[in-house]
Amino acid sequence: MYSEEQLRELIEGQTIGEDYPYNTNDKEEIEEYIKRLYYRIKSIHYGHIQA
Repeated sequence: MYSEEQLRELIEGQTIGEDYPYNTNDKEEIEEYIKRLYYRIKSIHYGHIQA
């Protein structure tokens, strides 16, 4: 659950979070992390379907 302050920060376009990569406030680094995570999940998902 998000606090009122966190929701306000999200609305303003700020990143929230105390863990990597969100604590870096580096938009490119956060986007690359999410892309890697997406492709890792996708490969696991399709790997299980083919097996």
